[in-house]
Amino acid sequence: MNTQATTQQTFKIQLGDKTKMLAKNTYQNVTDLVGAAKASYPKRLANKEISLKYSDQDGDWLYLSEDSDLQALNEHAATLGGKKVKLIIDVTQNNKKAPTEEQKIEQDVAQISNTLEKATIEDEKVIFEDLKDFKFTDIASEFETLINSKENIKPYEFVKTLKEATAGTKAEVHVNRLLKRAFQGKCGRRGMFKKMMKENHGERCHSKDFSSSPDMFAEFHGPHDGRGRHGKHPMRMMKVFKKFMKGFRSSSCSDDSSEERKENKRMKKQARQQNKQKNQENRKEFAKQRPVIVSQPAQAVTGKAGESVDVKIVIENGSPWPLWLTAVKQISADEGVKCEDITLDERLHEETNQKEIDLKVTLPEKVGEYTATYAFFNKRGKQTPGETSTVTYKVIA
Repeated sequence: MNTQATTQQTFKIQLGDKTKMLAKNTYQNVTDLVGAAKASYPKRLANKEISLKYSDQDGDWLYLSEDSDLQALNEHAATLGGKKVKLIIDVTQNNKKAPTEEQKIEQDVAQISNTLEKATIEDEKVIFEDLKDFKFTDIASEFETLINSKENIKPYEFVKTLKEATAGTKAEVHVNRLLKRAFQGKCGRRGMFKKMMKENHGERCHSKDFSSSPDMFAEFHGPHDGRGRHGKHPMRMMKVFKKFMKGFRSSSCSDDSSEERKENKRMKKQARQQNKQKNQENRKEFAKQRPVIVSQPAQAVTGKAGESVDVKIVIENGSPWPLWLTAVKQISADEGVKCEDITLDERLHEETNQKEIDLKVTLPEKVGEYTATYAFFNKRGKQTPGETSTVTYKVIA
């Protein structure tokens, strides 16, 4: 009968050139001690078998394999006068060799043969109807159902639909190989999906948007090649993918003639160019309304010579595009009129978004009437093309 340890002990645990201190604990058996040792190095010892050993007074290495060895360890620790026992971790070598490529193929063939031998017509898991040739009309109908199902569709849903439509057909292996190469290239600087999404959705498009993470399509993500990207030849795969997708618009899936398709393509291109030109014209026109002066002193601001007066100006963004204000400055004025520049960090989003500006203006020393003009500056430090504010001052004695 093995003797269990009931005394609390603190051990040093060493793996390679690193040493850690185990927390003071009562280890009932060797399994508990081995578990605590593995927990000290969770990453390095994950899924590995280990054994523990220590050196006795004679310099001999003693292994902990049975619970009685743990009792002997506690007795040895009691003779050290308070010194901690250092336990050395030995990682158990796995002598089992990994199967070669030929052995893997033989194992796969044997597994498939075994499955086919057990399969019967009555077996519900074997659907012989699915073992057929693939046609583009099949995937076209699946895509049509997906597009009509809801308003917002994520790109990964198209990939999932493509996989499901080709499952069990002769095209399955080719589609999986295509998708695998495509997703392996997505992390690279020229990854096909990254570039396609950037062209269609802008610079801020991220992989989270179309959910092509390893958790979603684990079989498509190959090993990292150490150069900051997955896979090779993403540009070549982009060409293959474009040819693949052109099949959905081929004559086999549409009754339109070649000339009609060319004419439709030309008209769509012309419409895009017109919309782009119209958008640019609208931007130039609306730029004149960023900002618009809502209120300013209608009459001359009166003050004594050399004094400071407060001037209130209210502006708003008259354009659907946002206006980011960073400063208000006096750009011209009669001699003697001085105004402190105002620093802002204000973003006007809508036409109704107004901003009140309070100016501190120092009047000249001479009696008379003066004028000054104030302008607004954007985040680039340039004056906005919108309206400026001109204020008249009347200096009295």
